[in-house]
Amino acid sequence: MPPKASKKRPAAPDDESNRFVKRIAQHLREASDVAKKRGDDFGWDEARIGRAFDDAVTHMPPGAVRDHLRAHLDVLRTLAVEMFFRPEPTDFPGLGEPGGPDDRDFRERKKPYRDDFGNMSLAELVEETDRCLLKAKCEIPVQFVGDATECLNWEKGKEGRLERCVDAAWATCERWRDESKTPDDSGKTPEAIEELSELMERIATHCAARVRLGTEAEDPELRRCVTEKTHECAARVVLIRHKFRRATPKEKRPKENGFWTRTACHDAAQLCGDTRWRLVYQLAMEIPEDVGVEPADVETGASGEGKRKKSRRNVVGRFGCNDQALFDAALGLSGFDEEFEAKAAAEGISTFADVNAARVTGAIGPALLPPFTFDPALAAADVEAGKPEASLTDVCMAYEKALRGDDWDFMEDSDDEGDVDKDGFNEDEDEMRHLDHYIAFLRVVRGAAALKKAGGDLRGAEDLCRFAGRAPAPSLMLMNLPNDGSVQVSEARATSVELAAADGALWAAAMEARAASARLLGDSITENPEELKMLSERKESFFVDLTPAGAMSEASRAAELAEKLADREAEGGKANDGGLSKEEEEELVGLLKKNKRWLGGGGSDDEDGDDDGDEGILANLAAEDDQLPEELRPDAVDKLEAELKAAEAVTK
Repeated sequence: MPPKASKKRPAAPDDESNRFVKRIAQHLREASDVAKKRGDDFGWDEARIGRAFDDAVTHMPPGAVRDHLRAHLDVLRTLAVEMFFRPEPTDFPGLGEPGGPDDRDFRERKKPYRDDFGNMSLAELVEETDRCLLKAKCEIPVQFVGDATECLNWEKGKEGRLERCVDAAWATCERWRDESKTPDDSGKTPEAIEELSELMERIATHCAARVRLGTEAEDPELRRCVTEKTHECAARVVLIRHKFRRATPKEKRPKENGFWTRTACHDAAQLCGDTRWRLVYQLAMEIPEDVGVEPADVETGASGEGKRKKSRRNVVGRFGCNDQALFDAALGLSGFDEEFEAKAAAEGISTFADVNAARVTGAIGPALLPPFTFDPALAAADVEAGKPEASLTDVCMAYEKALRGDDWDFMEDSDDEGDVDKDGFNEDEDEMRHLDHYIAFLRVVRGAAALKKAGGDLRGAEDLCRFAGRAPAPSLMLMNLPNDGSVQVSEARATSVELAAADGALWAAAMEARAASARLLGDSITENPEELKMLSERKESFFVDLTPAGAMSEASRAAELAEKLADREAEGGKANDGGLSKEEEEELVGLLKKNKRWLGGGGSDDEDGDDDGDEGILANLAAEDDQLPEELRPDAVDKLEAELKAAEAVTK
């Protein structure tokens, strides 16, 4: 029965209405307490409380309950005000009611986050992970359901709470794997295993729901609330669940729990779907830089001498042959569960790749590299310019052919100069990101092949190396790889296959090529704050003069080399004292390569330049004299020519 009415407090028409008013008053009291602790003054007077109660009723789902509350709105509003300002013992939640003494979830959600994972015990880590999951799953209060802005802000906040949950789960898993802190005979009890496996299931379920929201939500604004961070969390959950399974003794695993019958391949299909490049990247960060140089285990014989033995554990960092499923999951390989694969493909969840497909280019399977839209013509020009035999004319013609379209004018002004396009994407950053993910893909393939080899499956290792041909090598890698015949550089897919099977020396050369590509794109490979500041303030232009004082500037040197080259070509390429040697020609080509960005029409970053801006050296070559760099203008060229002739006369 509802409480009896007092002189100031009206009676609710029924128990359900009284319970509703009680919950709203409780929520408002808690919000008021939080605001006061923060020092916020929202004017918590009776009028404000009354409006808040009206909003809560208005935003309820349409139906008989809302109609009933509206019919008694005046009485219930007055009752809510009384419960807020003058609560009685019966106004607080009781046993079995939300927020009551036995409502554990309610109390856990009110506790603050903890970040000191290193100081927490395993039990505390499990509690913190569970608490973070409760907060991540918490839905928006009913009084804000009808406010679109509040709903979107709440959904955006869910992503941050999911990140905290995954961070806590990662710390919990790492502590579970640490045998020095969690030995099998103490922490890994059947009860703890059961609790953790159930927690891992709930985390995966919530994370999968967030991922699906990004594609299945009808509201486009709601879909945009699911960003890259959510997908990265999903990839990390696949790793967490696999590590937890591997670190749990088989004899202690609950047989009736379905968590233990699945593998990382199942998890990846449900959490990552048809895009595995995020999982590839996360896994690559967990394995050594070069998996081909891992030392074998040493076993001491009866004579006391150490002898080598084939290891099946810690083959690739901390991963052994029993971790093959994780690598297969990252690569999206099929063959682990035919029934599950058929169902997942039919429902559009994920496709799977056949490592022995007849044609690499036509094989289906998840995406292993992030999307990157590049200009094929410019990529071909990069390859042409990178050839050792390429002359200055070849370099210029290659880029001119790539950049000049049917309706493209070298002298046409553009309002879209610079590297950043209208949508805010930076082409160099996207290309560098694509290159980093390509290297991560190769590392995972090499790791998977190493596990196959350690398990005695040499054919499987060879198949995985051939599988690397699904990802063609980026043009920047082809430009900077050694041209000594040690690796194929004329066919991008063949390059990937050879790098996947490369020895330590060739892999080191590939890492040098990656570093050279990063420098070409302006990516700073340093963590030194002073160097980062210097790089951020650097202004690029054609042949930036970074030479020491007293030495010939790069621009002057390039002009001299170009003059010599012109003289040689004018005389039919015959050798003469004023001709360009092979070393000088290579130097000039190197200067052009180093300034590829300026050649490509990105323009100068010099803020002091005129408003028209530059279109690149190729445009300058077709422009009027005043568009040329100062060192290449007619007066400067004439002066240089006179100096060269005077020098030749002296030598004669």
